[in-house]
Parts: sequence; structure tokens; C-alpha cells
Amino acid sequence: MGDVRENFIKPLARQFTLPKGAADDVKQWAGDYIDALSGYTDSLLSLAAKNVIKERESRTFPLVSECVRACCDAMDEVSQPDLRKPIQLDDDVWSSARRDKADRLFVEAEMSRAAIEEGWAWSLWDWMRVYERAPEGGEVSQLRNASLRDKMAFEEIVKNPVKPVNPYFNIDINVLKLWRDNVLKRLSDLLDGKKMVSRKSSSLVIGLEVPKGNSPYGIRPLRDRRG
Repeated sequence: MGDVRENFIKPLARQFTLPKGAADDVKQWAGDYIDALSGYTDSLLSLAAKNVIKERESRTFPLVSECVRACCDAMDEVSQPDLRKPIQLDDDVWSSARRDKADRLFVEAEMSRAAIEEGWAWSLWDWMRVYERAPEGGEVSQLRNASLRDKMAFEEIVKNPVKPVNPYFNIDINVLKLWRDNVLKRLSDLLDGKKMVSRKSSSLVIGLEVPKGNSPYGIRPLRDRRG
């Protein structure tokens, strides 16, 4: 939980005038912002405040909804690749070291058990693989909500399968469901401290392989390995 007053409200208060009525009850006025923004980390709040100061043309303090949007934009900003740094190959983000670290982070995180029970554990593990850390503050709820929306959409497809336009993605929906179930079982076993079979071997059993790239939900058919 971030310090909204110190990292967001104070920097903006130096640049923008309070709206009418705010001075009558400054504590309650600030409380509305704190309630809405306390889920974001200190670094995200500071970045959002700096962006508002640079970009806002009005001299009036921004509304709560504008501040929430600024924090969301800041989160999007930090999630984009830094083009000043060397490009990282897809193989690097799926390396054994990355996946092993994600396993360790998943076991250590208190939220992992709830993620297993609620059905968003795969997204949590994949976040840890990509960012090499556990999500914090508002990142947790955003990741959870996005994952559960995708889970609901997937379950609807399982109930009412449709033929894909691109034949490349013509995967048996039952195989896809089995793949997801196996992923969740692997993560559940990981939390329970059970000895794991290799990821590659367990994925080959059901005819799919771990995807390349950063998409937490993308999969692709296993290439024909014969010959």
C-alpha cells in the first residue's frame, strides 16, 4: 500500500489549487483520494504525480477519477519495454532460470494459495516469470480481475466451442482445457512441496508446448518432432 498523501497529493498540491469546498474539510477531501489510490505502490504514485504535473494544463487539482486514470497510465508506462536497453530475446524470458525463479516466487508469495483456489494462479506465475517479482498494490487486483475475465471467457468457449477462422489455431478445446488443468495442478503441487516432473515432459504428454513471447494466455500447437 502506497503513501498517497506523501507521494501524490503533496507534489500536486504544490502546483494546483484545491477545488471549491475542499478547504472546508481538507481531511475528508484528501481521504477520498487516499481511498481511491492507496492500492498503488509508492513508485507508481510518484510517477503518476510527475506525469500530471508535466501534462495538466488546468490550474485546478485533478478529480479523483483523473488521478486513478493517471495511475493506470503510469502502470502501463512502466510495463512497456525500455527501447534504450538491449532487446531481450524471447528465449531469455522463457529460460530455465526465469521459470525456476518464478517457481520460487510463487511458493514464497502469500497470495498464491488464493490464486490457486480462485483460478488465476497461471497469470500470477507468468507475471513473476516476466517481471521477476510478485505484483504489488493495485497490480494484484488488476492482474486478478483480468485473469478471471479471461477464465470466464474460456469457460464460455468450452461450453460453446466455435471453429476458429485461422486453421493454425484449430486446437481441440478439450486438449486446451487439459493443458490449463495441468498447469494449475503443477502450480498446486508446487505449493504443496511435491516433486515436480519437468515442464517440457508434462507439456508433451498433452500435445502442447510452452509458448514463446510474453503473452500469458498464448499457446501454439506442438511442432511435429518426427524425423
